[in-house]
Amino acid sequence: MIAYREWEGAPPAAFAQFWYAMLEECDLLGSGAVSDWESRLTNHFAAEMQSGRMRWFVADAGGEVVGTAAAILQSRSGDIWLDKSAMLAGIYVVPSFRRKGIARELTQRAIAWCKAQGCALIKLQASQAGRPLYESLGFTPGTEMLLWT
Repeated sequence: MIAYREWEGAPPAAFAQFWYAMLEECDLLGSGAVSDWESRLTNHFAAEMQSGRMRWFVADAGGEVVGTAAAILQSRSGDIWLDKSAMLAGIYVVPSFRRKGIARELTQRAIAWCKAQGCALIKLQASQAGRPLYESLGFTPGTEMLLWT
């Protein structure tokens, strides 16, 4: 049985590991990462959570985190906009637990949190495999375009 919850407390290393795996699957790692990426990400997540700008949602199977989704409040162009915005990221489900509705449930919980914070815009970068899910939740088709130099 899968249990869903908003994470309380310090972020575990699994959050950084899942985030990295998500970046790999989306082909967003460029030339790689620094050797201490895991501790840097974990510390960054802790600071963002402490500030209230970030929330993590997890799926748990028998005490093991098998899926995550993060919601991050963002500023838009120096905070000149009246509308708040957020980004969803770190949406990742362990391969053996995929196709069971876990990513959908986690994403819906993250969206609900963003809406409760007053966000009028929610963004994400989708993998090819994730696009149908996000489109079914109302996201506009497409991906953010990047130029690596």
